Amino acid sequence: MSPALLLCISIVLAVSNNILLHKFGNLGLENTGDALIFNAGVSLVWIPILVVVGDGRIDFHNKYTWFFGVVYGVVNASFLLFKMEALASGSISITSLIGCSALIIPTIFGTLYWHEKFTILQGIGLIALLVSLFYCVSPKRSPQKPTFKWMIFCLLFFIAASITSITFKFHQKSSVGSDVASMMVISAGVSALILSIAAFIYNGVKGEKVPKLGGVSLLYLIPCALVSCLYNRLNIFLTGAMDSIIFFPVFNGSIILFASLAGYILFREKLSKVQLISLITGSVSILMLAGIFDKLLKLIH
Repeated sequence: MSPALLLCISIVLAVSNNILLHKFGNLGLENTGDALIFNAGVSLVWIPILVVVGDGRIDFHNKYTWFFGVVYGVVNASFLLFKMEALASGSISITSLIGCSALIIPTIFGTLYWHEKFTILQGIGLIALLVSLFYCVSPKRSPQKPTFKWMIFCLLFFIAASITSITFKFHQKSSVGSDVASMMVISAGVSALILSIAAFIYNGVKGEKVPKLGGVSLLYLIPCALVSCLYNRLNIFLTGAMDSIIFFPVFNGSIILFASLAGYILFREKLSKVQLISLITGSVSILMLAGIFDKLLKLIH
């Protein structure tokens, strides 16, 4: 498949993940220990999925595969937890915007560190997309008052998302860039181990019961694991196949735009005229970032 088609599939999966986590809202989880165990379960479910996707070609002999697997495992444990907590405790639109705004860091990093080129039109598209995203999630007439807990988790979500994207890029630029499945299996195991240990330590310190899963949380665990695993698996490949100035803005921008539509359709969130205009403007910006207009200008000339 072409990178463009894979990018579209990844976007659909990522938006589905946001919808599932927002709808879930940590139902059935009594404390932070339970939330940690839920994400440990998500990481464990990743392993058989990755083995199937990798057609069983898993190799643990390369030390660099282990290095990236451990690094990504630590980062992914943080990403899964902070994303779930942020989406569970706040607006899907605003939370998605904050998480997706992390595209700025890897985009700038890719341009400065790897000297990836981008055109003037793509630069304009990036600015237009950021403006569109801001107005797309403009406060409603009766906005929900943000909590301190939500703001902290959003900040941590932003940081984890930025580091995750940069880790993907470094892996794809390395000598083991083609060995994605093995690296992700290692990372899933590391993530599950870290989250499980953290869950028991946290509940032990707080004097809480042994962390557990039950009821509604079990119904959401496998779907959340499936879509999160697949879109991350695709994104690792796409970070190497596409320039940062194209991949990160298009992927993250699309998530927030479609998350806003999902909020309107599934969660009865009304869109103002400004938000509708922002959705249209954001879509055009994505086309600019993808280089569509640059190609059209070349054809004209």
